[in-house]
Amino acid sequence: MLSNPDLARKLQLCSDLPSPAGIAMRIIELCQDAEATLNEVAAVVGQDPAISAKLMRMANSPFYARKRKTENIRQAIALFGLNGTLVLALGFSVVGESRRDGGGIDHNQFWRRALACAICAQLLGARLEPARKEELFLAALLQDIGILAIEKVIPGFYAELPPSHIGHEQIATEERERLACDHAEVGAWLLQNWNMPEDLVVAVAHSHRGDPGNRFNQIVAVASLLGDLWWHEEDPQRRLRMAADAAHTDLDVRLEELTEIIEEAAVQLQATASTFDLDVAGHVSPELLLEKARELMSLITVTTLQETSALKEKAEALTTYNQRLREQNRRDNLTGLYNRAYFDQVLAAEYQLARENNFPLSVVFIDLDHFKQINDLYGHEVGDKALVHCARIIQENTRHSDVVARYGGEEFVAILPGTDTGSAQSVCERMLEALRRSPLVLDDGRALIITASIGIAVLDELEQVRDAYDLLRQADRALYKAKDSGRDQLKIYCA
Repeated sequence: MLSNPDLARKLQLCSDLPSPAGIAMRIIELCQDAEATLNEVAAVVGQDPAISAKLMRMANSPFYARKRKTENIRQAIALFGLNGTLVLALGFSVVGESRRDGGGIDHNQFWRRALACAICAQLLGARLEPARKEELFLAALLQDIGILAIEKVIPGFYAELPPSHIGHEQIATEERERLACDHAEVGAWLLQNWNMPEDLVVAVAHSHRGDPGNRFNQIVAVASLLGDLWWHEEDPQRRLRMAADAAHTDLDVRLEELTEIIEEAAVQLQATASTFDLDVAGHVSPELLLEKARELMSLITVTTLQETSALKEKAEALTTYNQRLREQNRRDNLTGLYNRAYFDQVLAAEYQLARENNFPLSVVFIDLDHFKQINDLYGHEVGDKALVHCARIIQENTRHSDVVARYGGEEFVAILPGTDTGSAQSVCERMLEALRRSPLVLDDGRALIITASIGIAVLDELEQVRDAYDLLRQADRALYKAKDSGRDQLKIYCA
């Protein structure tokens, strides 16, 4: 309930409040459905060509830069995850439906600032809450939507504010004095009426006040401060100091890290704004913000920095050490690829996911041709160099989301999630060509060309697959067909 009953009545009676499009209402329902499947999400998102196109553009933007282009909506969903896809699609829908000019609000500027907040929240989330970075994007994007609602029921409200009231702290103060509530409270009321998830409603309600103990809400609040300094020329150093203090106190994010986020945001904002059909011309120069950030860093005392850095470095060193130990247990000591034990775990999980969601999955078996002759002719030291050389080429010709492992001896395996027969064949042909074009140069200058035979098995092409290891066995059978046919080629398993 709003603390201003009269404003609540006006909002309830207003039939023209900002609201999601029809497709977004179905997306909201799926957000609240813990059992929503990939097929359901793809079907709903696919009903809106504009949203589908924007998701594809986002997937191929610099923020999600990958070695292989995202070619279809299923691959985009695999990249973002089900929940990430839903919240991004919802963000596109709400922005598209709410960009009508009128009153005292420049709607393009409003959504530019909202997008800056959303990108900063996502970048903070990538460091602090990686599993929820898309949810953070949506929460920060919608945190000020209460302004649109207030302007709708009280036309000209913001046009009457003094010119100096450009920061959110001043706007919220004026709102509370005149309305006994602020736009964050109104925005939370609006999202609740849309049946949005409770976490999102609470994050918007606390977006300008912070919420001690709740990391998600604190990230949204810090992103709001960052968004404020991005769009207002007035006293950027004071605004940056406010954002830096909040980031350090609430999130333990140092100014150096915040400066990196501003640099990353400058790139992402330019690319992402076009996806949301927003014009970013005329915003505060990122170079100016970086200059002010560096000036601010010089004002911080050396003692404070040393104390903070010492504590941070100890924690980071311990975390890095533990991560290194975990990673070592997953890796092959010679090639640096994943080992067979980790491969088996991932294969079982990806197979289960593909089966449950009718999702394509390709498994690739790779065997280096005549490798025993290399050991016999040149010795095991050269043999080891050859394995490392080939492992690097194989890894370079797969996506970041693919899993490549050394299976044993000169055998390698790869899992290609969300990849159909044609795409898997393209990947493997590129891999074979790269091996042919990249000889191993020996110490005496001789060039040793190493080829490979490859077998592919694709889940959505096969009817008789009992389990994950049956799919792997079929890839192995295809590999033997490639070897029997003369090697240096690939074969696709056919039942």
